[in-house]
Amino acid sequence: MTGDGGSVDDPIAKAMGERIKERRDERGMSQSDLGRAIGTSQYQVSKYERGENRVPYDKLFPLIRALGVDANYLFSVAPMGLSSLAQNIAHEFDALPAGVPRNTIADALQRLLSAYQSMAGA
Repeated sequence: MTGDGGSVDDPIAKAMGERIKERRDERGMSQSDLGRAIGTSQYQVSKYERGENRVPYDKLFPLIRALGVDANYLFSVAPMGLSSLAQNIAHEFDALPAGVPRNTIADALQRLLSAYQSMAGA
């Protein structure tokens, strides 16, 4: 991955762009608003959102601050091949508000899956 923001054909850049657009829309920001906040143009924000350009390294921290997220939000894109149900569950988990005991939820889900696997194998 280059840090120059050049044109790419990268499913990760496309997924990250979708997350950027989703969060920008949630915050009621225009592409121009976001561009001003991170020191770039509306046109460049549009290219980031479509996954046509990677977000350059020097724009990542301003982008995270402008969107009010942590880095995990942008980088927690679902691996290729996950079912739409699994992707929806992952998205909902990522969208949990701060303070929600994520480890407790993840542990409970793991126990549920283990119990199911034990029953299915019996």
